[in-house]
Amino acid sequence: KYGCCCWRKAWLGGQLYYNKNMAHLLLAEDDADIRDTLKRLLEHIGHSVVAVSDGAQASSALNEHNFDLMITDLIMPNSEGIENIMVARRDYPQLPIIAMSGGGANRAESYLEVAEKLGASIFKKPVAPRELIAEIERLLS
Repeated sequence: KYGCCCWRKAWLGGQLYYNKNMAHLLLAEDDADIRDTLKRLLEHIGHSVVAVSDGAQASSALNEHNFDLMITDLIMPNSEGIENIMVARRDYPQLPIIAMSGGGANRAESYLEVAEKLGASIFKKPVAPRELIAEIERLLS
């Protein structure tokens, strides 16, 4: 873990938030607004974030970096999030994964079910920042 002895404090929704588990995160999200917002939020609370816009980039990043956690959208171009979760489970079985989706009610629900069966924590979009941060902290502790 990065900075295991350091605490990072930040304001989140009008409350002071302390982060003691700074980590190196992979964020795979094809929606630029969501990707940029999540990246800024996660960096603001002290994590280092590699943000990519599609599944192929996520797969490459997994091979190039040593991540502490992966956050992935499930419906993306060039390789679905499910494929990346399967690769991560095969090559990095201990890597904590958070999967999120909001595209198409039935498709998103079935993808989230598959992601959960593969051991990922799941979130339906829109994701509440406090809930996402709490899950990241839980997975990193």
